[in-house]
Amino acid sequence: MMNHSGEEFIYILEGIVNVYINDREYTLYPGDSIQIHSNESHNWLNFTNKTAKLLSINAPNPFKGRTDVHALNTLF
Repeated sequence: MMNHSGEEFIYILEGIVNVYINDREYTLYPGDSIQIHSNESHNWLNFTNKTAKLLSINAPNPFKGRTDVHALNTLF
């Protein structure tokens, strides 16, 4: 399992992928997606004998260090 700062979005293009976030397991199929707060322990694995393809988008957390609610609301 890994963790780091930021956010992640995973979209399954092909195959079956098991995603682990903290103590939970999610099985994702083509067309499924999941968003992860990257500071939580997470990982993904392909337990099948078939190719799995996924799109992973990683971004810094835009709210890190922001405590002003007004500032948060102006981001949208």
